[in-house]
Amino acid sequence: AQVAARELDITLTGRPEPSYPNGRMPMAGVPFRAVEPYLARLLAKGYSVAICEQVGVVGQDKGPVERKVTRILTPGTVLESHLLPSRENNYLAAITGSGDKWGLAFVDASCGEFYVAELSPEELGLELGRINPREVLVSQRTGRRSPQDVIPTEIKEIPEKLQNLYRYTGRPSMFFQFEPSKRRILETFKVNTLEGFGCQNMPLAVGAAGCILEYLEHTQGDERPKFEGLSAYSVEGHLVLDANTRRNLELVETSRERTFEGSLLWTIDRTKTAMGARMLRRWVMKPLFCAVTIARRQEAVKELVESLSLRKDLEGIMTSFSDIERLSVRVSSGTVSPKDLVAIQMSLESLPKLGQIVQGAESVFLSGLADIPDELTELASKLSESIADDAPREIMEGGIFKKGYNEELDEIRDLLGGGRKWISDYQAQEQEKTGIKSLKVSFNKTFGYYIEVTRANQDAVPDSYIRKQTLTNAERFITPELKEYEAKILNAEKNQSDLEYKLYMDFRRALIDYGAVLHTVAQKLASLDALLSLSIIARERNYICPVVDDSRIIDIKEGRHPVLEKVLPMGEYVANSTDLRGDSDDHQLVVLTGPNMSGKSSYLRQVALIVILAQVGSFVPAASARVGLVDRIFTRIGAVDDLTQGQSTFLVEMSETTQCCRSASDRSLILLDEVGRGTSTYDGVAIAWAVAEYLAKDVRARTIFATHYHELNGLSNFFPQIANYQVLVKETDGDVEFIRSVVPGGASRSFGVQVAKMAGLPSQVVGR
Repeated sequence: AQVAARELDITLTGRPEPSYPNGRMPMAGVPFRAVEPYLARLLAKGYSVAICEQVGVVGQDKGPVERKVTRILTPGTVLESHLLPSRENNYLAAITGSGDKWGLAFVDASCGEFYVAELSPEELGLELGRINPREVLVSQRTGRRSPQDVIPTEIKEIPEKLQNLYRYTGRPSMFFQFEPSKRRILETFKVNTLEGFGCQNMPLAVGAAGCILEYLEHTQGDERPKFEGLSAYSVEGHLVLDANTRRNLELVETSRERTFEGSLLWTIDRTKTAMGARMLRRWVMKPLFCAVTIARRQEAVKELVESLSLRKDLEGIMTSFSDIERLSVRVSSGTVSPKDLVAIQMSLESLPKLGQIVQGAESVFLSGLADIPDELTELASKLSESIADDAPREIMEGGIFKKGYNEELDEIRDLLGGGRKWISDYQAQEQEKTGIKSLKVSFNKTFGYYIEVTRANQDAVPDSYIRKQTLTNAERFITPELKEYEAKILNAEKNQSDLEYKLYMDFRRALIDYGAVLHTVAQKLASLDALLSLSIIARERNYICPVVDDSRIIDIKEGRHPVLEKVLPMGEYVANSTDLRGDSDDHQLVVLTGPNMSGKSSYLRQVALIVILAQVGSFVPAASARVGLVDRIFTRIGAVDDLTQGQSTFLVEMSETTQCCRSASDRSLILLDEVGRGTSTYDGVAIAWAVAEYLAKDVRARTIFATHYHELNGLSNFFPQIANYQVLVKETDGDVEFIRSVVPGGASRSFGVQVAKMAGLPSQVVGR
């Protein structure tokens, strides 16, 4: 009560209780029907919430109805769509291991995703950063975790740099052991071997997966979600983006305000469904590293770009699909609500039209939806014949089934539906019998059915009427006939509620097997929606299809920054070309000089975003582009500190630069901005020169090195693979005009005083 009052900003009250301090038991609460926004706030703050419900039958036994905890809501196990962000995944992860090898498993219980991998400590950090789990399960050998702890104190093995980044939940270490976890997986998915999942030689990953299954059973009880199986993967098949790079490039949120608007995803997301939005987000956070797979996506985007009618027809039909990815999980787990079934039915009814639209399409992403599985046609028919069009969300509210679904239910409804006519006939009968024209037969929840007679007509009331209630101007009566009808009606209402509940539970259980095929179609729809979004953007913003191959060349002609181009008026962003050749002795490393505010940082980000879009399978903002596959992007852009870790701006900069030097390969893309600032000029120049030299000689990664140290232009005299480029400016009478064009050659000045003047520095300071 005290925690809820504090966190939810509700009143802390209480009642007398001698056993409590000060003789008062603290209490706090919210109305049951308004509980959902409060649950969402608690989950967002990292709390777990136990759901305790009545499980017995009211009135069956004397005393209180039996209650028990039916579910435990935790940040990582929420299934309800209204408590989740619709356009993002909600991941629960588990990690186990130590030293050089770790097992990772993660699920989105609301979408049916289940992935496992075995990773190095560095890869573990990268993957956790990419999926950003709401909750991470870890082995806890002794003791209990306090809700206020960031991480269980007993857990020492977690890599130090991860210890304060996530909400950790300790679970007994036995749940992470290989043999029990293997048995749990085999029993859950009803298989005899792990080979079909590709994780038979991944004991740590299996241990993590087993713990997740145990935790879902512990928290969800009978409502635990169902998965089709595990998907083992490795990080080698994708372009790797660390947390620093994702933040610098503002892929899904801006780095300063942390808002969606202004990010790369905001620029390209024109999806029509929540499942499509989540799919596109996953693609942006995990670009591909396979030219063949990228080409398949490009073919689909190209087909959509080139056919206006196909694109417009798909835009129209996609809006009619609900989030059937999440709904399919509810079907599989037997927790789907009547209102959910109406949404599924409406979505399934749109599939035939979608199939006609994509009939004859060449891309597998499109043609794969031309044929509708027979099971879904059957499911659509079942739902259409059974579920009422205005079915409620709650299964106890009644009104779930259509007329004709069940004969007994129809009879009860006819009885209840005829109640108004019976009351009208009975009222007319009593008026004629008594001669009291103002006599009324009415109903309220407190007294049930009654006959109301005004005081002026009291003398005409028959002796057979039984007085029930006295009002100021009237008397209320009942009769044996009226009481008999009341009992009949009330019994019918209860019978309807009980029968409809039983019928719905049976109906829902019969739908469980449809969940898997529904989920498969949902995944295809999500991919189609994401590709459609990319085609819309490509057409509207004049993007082109890049060539993505196995070379080590990045050749972009008249490239544009996708986000800035959208924010600025059309045509105002200055396009610039990029030439990086990792497999030759020319243009492997570019030293980029130019004044402050001339656009060097924007240019660096532009190159990275074009590469990411290309490896997502998207078209890109350029006149032409060739992108040799990049395995990892490293960025050192912008000045930040990390005071919580005792790290100055310069130390953070050096740490990021160290990561570039140590972790990059000759297939990487490195974008460095102002390496060496924050210390003395001599030290800064020395560090920048040595780093550039090391990247050119030893790492051989494609690199753009933006700097104010013009001395670095001298590197090109020693290394043929280093080229000098500059951002042009025009100086007139001491004022600077930014041209923002990147051209060969080195800048000789930074125009820092002029930029300081533009910022409004006092004229005395500028003059001095």
